[in-house]
Amino acid sequence: MLRQFAKPALATALLLPWVWLVYAIYLETQQTGSGLGADPVEGLLHYLGESGLILLLSAFSVTPLSRRLRCWRAPCWPTTTAIHGAHRASVGEHARALE
Repeated sequence: MLRQFAKPALATALLLPWVWLVYAIYLETQQTGSGLGADPVEGLLHYLGESGLILLLSAFSVTPLSRRLRCWRAPCWPTTTAIHGAHRASVGEHARALE
């Protein structure tokens, strides 16, 4: 049920900066200096750069947050390194047995 509403909510959240940008450009066409400031090109570049950084940092935070939430719901044992270490040890034992 959560996923049914999560995708449209995420799409809406990602479109909000573009909606605001279109509105700012509209205000700029109506009256100079009202939507993007005195220098519209610089205002546009700053706005797009800030929005890009926010989206990039949000994307980078997804994996750590999902790991934290997964550990919050259930215990995070055994850890991934313990599983891989045990797997490597068992593969090494099998390789030695074949020699």
